[in-house]
Amino acid sequence: MASILGAELNGLIALEAVGRLGSVLAAADEMGVSPGAVSQQIKKAEAQIGRPIFERTSKGLVPTSAGRKLLPVLTSARRQIADGLKTTRSDDDFIINITVGSVFASNWLVPRLNRFAASHPDFQLRLVASSRFLDLTRGDIDIAIRLGTGAWTDVPCEKLFDEVCFPVCTPSIAASLLRPEDLAGVPMLLDDETVFPWSSWLQAAGVARVALDGPIFSDPMLAFAAAVAGQGVLLGWTVLTKQALEDGRLVKPFNLEARSEYGYWLAIPPHLRRSRKVQIFRSWLLEELQREIGADRPKSTAHHSDRA
Repeated sequence: MASILGAELNGLIALEAVGRLGSVLAAADEMGVSPGAVSQQIKKAEAQIGRPIFERTSKGLVPTSAGRKLLPVLTSARRQIADGLKTTRSDDDFIINITVGSVFASNWLVPRLNRFAASHPDFQLRLVASSRFLDLTRGDIDIAIRLGTGAWTDVPCEKLFDEVCFPVCTPSIAASLLRPEDLAGVPMLLDDETVFPWSSWLQAAGVARVALDGPIFSDPMLAFAAAVAGQGVLLGWTVLTKQALEDGRLVKPFNLEARSEYGYWLAIPPHLRRSRKVQIFRSWLLEELQREIGADRPKSTAHHSDRA
């Protein structure tokens, strides 16, 4: 018998694929060639090996005694080659490090991670949730998603969407609020770190003055939890309250939103703009936003911030 090493690699690949998948048609589909090409490769490989590997029957190709010995070896070799190729990949090429605020992470990004994993199973997201603007020149952050005005320096930023602010509360509290002035009679949930001050909404509502009296929180998610628990009225924004408004835990007592100078931005260090993993995540993120926000998503970009 001629040495198996004398068989061309394409022929061995065809033998292995047909033996593993059970048909020429399935092998051709996996290899991206025609069934006729697979059949020719098999015949050529059998001629080089010196004996038939498959028996031609009315039900298709069936391994011969030689095939039953050879095919498992070829499949084992295929797996070893695939495993070897995986070890040549840098883990850094498949881990996407994202810094993101806790509100966007908890209320928007995390609930959609299963969709990213399903469409990009080779990639792993590493989330660094922080209210601080992390320095994107540190080298361990690939992408930043931040709430702000975009008035940073040095790093290109792309606006994802604008934000608006509006009061939210439970339906039971909303029943007592007939006009904005009625806010003086209910607890106000104050977020000590917010970029959306009550004064901006009150001004838009034409209310000269309302005493802000209520608990103060250092984290917007804590203030949000207090609002859901019925402890008062919170000045919320879209990303923070969208799901709670949709499922009825919270309502808007007034049909008035105040425009804001703030929005969500995508910041990418200049040296990573063409990175494959960064572009994959950016494309997925924009597709998700397009599905929800559609044509309202701003197209503007700006060159800002080495922190985000």
